[in-house]
Amino acid sequence: MRRLLGAAGFGFFLSLVAAGVFGFNFAVGAAAICLLTTIALLIFLKPQARLSVGIFPFMAFCACVIYCLATIISVNPTIPFRDKNLTFEATVEEIPADPTTLPLKYTVKTDLSGELDKSTRIMLSSLEYIDCLPGDTITVTSHLKEHETPKRFYPSGIFLFGTIKNDSVTVTRNENPSLIYKATRFRHEVAARVTGILPDDEGSIVNALTFGSDFLNNELYDLFEYIGVSHLFSVSGLHVGVIGQTTMLLLGFFGVKKRFAALFSAVGVWVFMTIIGFPFSAQRAAVMFTVYTLGMIIFKNADALNSLGLSALLVTLVSPFAALDVGLLSSLSSCLGILVFAKPIRAFILSKLNPGYGKLVVFVVSSVSTTIAATVGILPCSVIFFGSLSLLSPIANLLLIPISYPLLFCSVAGCLFGTIGGIFSGLSSFSYLMSGFCAKACRAIATVLSYVPFADLNVSYEYITVWCGMCFFIIAGAVWLFYKNGRRHFCIVCSIVCCLAVLVSGVLSHAVFSDRITEIIVCDVGQGYCVAVRKGSDAVIIDNNENSGTSKVSSLLKARGISETSLLITGSDTTPEKSKRMKKLCNIKETVSFMRDEISLSPWENFTIEYNKAESAVHLSIGLSTYIITDYNSKPGGQAPEDVVITTSGGAAKIPTDNNYGVFVVSADSVHSAAACSKLSEFGNETYYTGGAGSLLISTRGTKDISIRRLKDA
Repeated sequence: MRRLLGAAGFGFFLSLVAAGVFGFNFAVGAAAICLLTTIALLIFLKPQARLSVGIFPFMAFCACVIYCLATIISVNPTIPFRDKNLTFEATVEEIPADPTTLPLKYTVKTDLSGELDKSTRIMLSSLEYIDCLPGDTITVTSHLKEHETPKRFYPSGIFLFGTIKNDSVTVTRNENPSLIYKATRFRHEVAARVTGILPDDEGSIVNALTFGSDFLNNELYDLFEYIGVSHLFSVSGLHVGVIGQTTMLLLGFFGVKKRFAALFSAVGVWVFMTIIGFPFSAQRAAVMFTVYTLGMIIFKNADALNSLGLSALLVTLVSPFAALDVGLLSSLSSCLGILVFAKPIRAFILSKLNPGYGKLVVFVVSSVSTTIAATVGILPCSVIFFGSLSLLSPIANLLLIPISYPLLFCSVAGCLFGTIGGIFSGLSSFSYLMSGFCAKACRAIATVLSYVPFADLNVSYEYITVWCGMCFFIIAGAVWLFYKNGRRHFCIVCSIVCCLAVLVSGVLSHAVFSDRITEIIVCDVGQGYCVAVRKGSDAVIIDNNENSGTSKVSSLLKARGISETSLLITGSDTTPEKSKRMKKLCNIKETVSFMRDEISLSPWENFTIEYNKAESAVHLSIGLSTYIITDYNSKPGGQAPEDVVITTSGGAAKIPTDNNYGVFVVSADSVHSAAACSKLSEFGNETYYTGGAGSLLISTRGTKDISIRRLKDA
């Protein structure tokens, strides 16, 4: 078997993924079945076929056994400490990347004051900033528990969670921490230096692209995720390639031999890994780059698929739960897509061009081919983990990836010059300013693309699920035809044409169904919030606080193509001047006041608005989905619990603990929102908050298919 190492690595990795998804009992049963299968194959197969066929069940057996051992050693010892109040001493490993985003998350490592035989990681949440650094020792009192989705944090080795307050924490400074903690401190120092030079958004983008998505604020992350390029902020092949290749080019420029340049570049990559904290996606890329440089040193080319399989094997062998890491899964799938599809797509496109094309055409075609291949590879991860599919992802990648290279290069250069100091400090600031210019361009492009109709499709919609399923079967059929008849170009052309046909049908069907999509915009305006309901080209504004925040809602509606508002439901003490200003800003046709005892309106089909003064709550019904806007000054009525509750932090504090709601949208500043959402989450509710002067978009077709995301202010 030509790629035995790659097959072993992928078999091991996929088996670990299956064990992680289905749990411990499944892993035990699968291990027994795989062991029996391996023994049977060794007995009945011919000697020359034993290795090539038997490697798969054997690696699956090994993966299941290792997963079970990891669960027994790491997870099970923490179970007795769930739902307990404990006082313990711990070492700080990670501090919040963005101190303004609440709640603040601190990762600590502890043996719970000798209660555990092996130290474990605990994530502590706080609404107050705790003045500590990585490597410091803290003594805390906290109520420990298991997270609602615990396996999401297994890759990071976090099995317990707790909440803390400033007065329950004692910090002991460590002036001489270990190398790992020094590297972590250095990362945060550099990030603080960047935010001190660049504006908030640009600094956030530069830090996130350099060190990972933790440094990206929620609003920007949602923006980039919406257009399908959030993977840029997962440190992986892009970062390792820029660091490694730039190092080799610079050393080669100064006359260093190629073999030594390759060796030093590999060392530079692992130094960079130490600074960013060894994320699994970057580990995968670093292992592949190391194999590549070793091939250069010994004058032997490494097989890319074997290298990818080896990287998956090594990363998950050291950290079995890494198989559940979204970043690693996305990195592996995109890299696999590039290795499998990029060359055939490139060859197909070039074969259709006239002979005599120049290097620029080849470069553009290669970039397009790589982007399409990576998009195809990462498609399953986008659908499974993010629940959405960005139609603009290939275009957004083509526009933003070329900008990401100089941004990352300038950021790393600024980091190096700043570390050296002295006369290089000016070069450091200049490098950061250039990276900030690139970040500003990235944000501008992303903002423009986010306003394109149908930029993002929610896979919960039935027609999108059918579309994805059809594309999968088309590609699977093309692969089968290729292996059966060997007609590569014919299969590629047929699959591309068929997928494009299904894509066009999907977009057209989305255009038809979009008339049924209703959007609810919750806009925090400082001392209250406004709610705008939009369907097609029509909109209704519900002004909860009788203030001037309607201008912000008006800007958001205009950015979504709404220039007229059919109805304004406003407060009881709104002055004629304020009402007149609202009408002018939003081009409002009709106004209704909360002064009435009851309101029952139906601005358009399958949409009703009901208000009862005694209840002090607005009920919205959109098809089968229901919403309530209330501050809980009195107990809301209604025959059944609403799907979504829109309230303030004060209203959230009054919600009874036996509520049957599922989704809460809280409008308040970051501190109060985080506190309210933390309380609601304890009872199994899904929570979103504006975070002060922010906006949230709720989309639905009225069939319980509710999706919520943040909006970038217009």
